[in-house]
Amino acid sequence: MQRRQYACPGRLTAKERFIPARCSGDRIPAPQKFYYRKHAMLRVTEKNIRKIYAAVQFLYWLAYALLYAYASTFLQDKGFADSQIGLTVGLAYLLASVLQPAFARLYNAVRLSLERCMCLILGVIILLSVAVMFAGGHRFLLCVLVVINMGTYAALQPAVNAMVQRWEQTGGKINFGIARSVGTLAYALMSFFFGQLLKTVSPGYLPVFYAVSMALFGAMLLAVVPPAAGSAQGPDPEETAAQAHGDTPPGSDRFMIVIIGIGFLIFGHSSFDCFLLQILQNVGGNSTNIGTAILIGAIVEIVAMIGYDALARRFGDRKLLIFAALMWVLKLFTTYLARSPMGVYGAELFQMLSFAIYTPAIVSYVNSHFSGKENL
Repeated sequence: MQRRQYACPGRLTAKERFIPARCSGDRIPAPQKFYYRKHAMLRVTEKNIRKIYAAVQFLYWLAYALLYAYASTFLQDKGFADSQIGLTVGLAYLLASVLQPAFARLYNAVRLSLERCMCLILGVIILLSVAVMFAGGHRFLLCVLVVINMGTYAALQPAVNAMVQRWEQTGGKINFGIARSVGTLAYALMSFFFGQLLKTVSPGYLPVFYAVSMALFGAMLLAVVPPAAGSAQGPDPEETAAQAHGDTPPGSDRFMIVIIGIGFLIFGHSSFDCFLLQILQNVGGNSTNIGTAILIGAIVEIVAMIGYDALARRFGDRKLLIFAALMWVLKLFTTYLARSPMGVYGAELFQMLSFAIYTPAIVSYVNSHFSGKENL
């Protein structure tokens, strides 16, 4: 009996090795395309959209905690006076306010996706973070590098928030309050553990830690495959026509008033965060108390963010923004009255009614008034 010969080749190409079919009889299965990038990357779909966006928030705020919560500690270690620290942080926020609209134009002008543009910007920040390590005693150079680092990273925050509307083109729905609470958790954990780490590690190594955190954030963005623009629904004809004629989106003039008010709120919030070390030192605390204070604020903040959707359905975004602004003022006034670290811890409880309400409220407010590229 003649032995049957199979036409299965002895050597397979790299692409054919991934073909799951087996040889049958004299037939060779037709080559099938194997998309390495498709399977190796995180493709945003309706099923995984919440998990991926929560991971993005987690990694963004992980680095943000090191860069901002301990900026004052790092600069103080380098010999900066309180007035010089205030000037440095103020210039960083000023730079961020300038870069945010510039980055928005960049995202819309280049052919790369939003996530890839952010990766390029993160690459620049990481290189500058390495340069901070070698700045040595050159105080002016150190100040310039820190301002660029802090301002540029803060300018990425609107893009992180804008991913919600863009990714929801898959048909999935993101609960921004829950996703943002994951970022708050990252901020709290990193602040607390690094505060404990400062007992044994010099603050001078801070750039190494936030450079690594930013690299993790960049790797996450690089792995994400966002949905194609307009995958769920086409662009609004009125919006397209307005963009073609260079018209200003409706409601922009009134929203400028909101932006001015937000600027004052952020100034107070940022001053509290960046000068938390000085506030605690003034009432008998130290750098270790920073992590504890932030952790308390984060715990109550997470509770409010998770329940924000229920509050928004009952009261609306506009009323919640006004309420959060009043609570912010009350928090700062309570901090002024504090006479011990415990008093500062008590003021952090107002975080649940101020920043925790403001963050999802402003994102929801912007998304309801603007769409497409305008929400950047």
